[in-house]
Amino acid sequence: LGGLFYGFPRLLGKKSIVNIAGLEWRRGRFGRLEKMLIRLLWISCTISASKIAIDNRQLKAYINPALRGKVVYTSYDIGESAPSFSSWEETPLFGRVEPGQYWLQVARIEPDNRAAVTLEAFAMSKTKKKFVMIGNFTVGRYKDNVNEIIERYHLQDRIVFMKPTYDRPIFNTIRKNCFAYLPGHSVGGTNPSLLEIMSLAVVTLASDVAFNREVGGDTLLYFKDSKELA
Repeated sequence: LGGLFYGFPRLLGKKSIVNIAGLEWRRGRFGRLEKMLIRLLWISCTISASKIAIDNRQLKAYINPALRGKVVYTSYDIGESAPSFSSWEETPLFGRVEPGQYWLQVARIEPDNRAAVTLEAFAMSKTKKKFVMIGNFTVGRYKDNVNEIIERYHLQDRIVFMKPTYDRPIFNTIRKNCFAYLPGHSVGGTNPSLLEIMSLAVVTLASDVAFNREVGGDTLLYFKDSKELA
């Protein structure tokens, strides 16, 4: 509801800056009325704030042309310190998959992160590797959709679900040892997990959307749908 309050500081002669982050109203976990409200509040804060901060230049296209003079671009920063790692035996995947023998997706398991698309592609492909999905389900009906795909293609023994871990050395070890990474996210702006996986120099297949192409350029592989990914 912050979109309602960005004008108040300006009434007192102060400045207010909003970071619009991404296209929240496009996220599949929200219902139709929720999306409409989020969109209205998003527009409201761009109007009332003194400055609009964006972390991805592609977001500028979604801002009213009359307001684009207030836009300030600032890139995401993940730091320059060397990443820390753990031993493979310390990870929750030890004994479940082998290093270098699994595809990896880390995200909330919901429509705009395209879990169903990547699972269908996995099923249609000829890969013999396993698929590790780290994240929580946020939409009940989408969980049913994902489970239906797993049952239809008989993937029960090839999919490994894991809850999110916030132990950085363990998380880095899991990401660094995957065969390839499938971020899935399709709603901008810049996704910090995409920057982090790029810093680990892991082969990455990303959704073909303008936000990801701005971040990854020609260093990533892109896919539009499950058939192309497969």
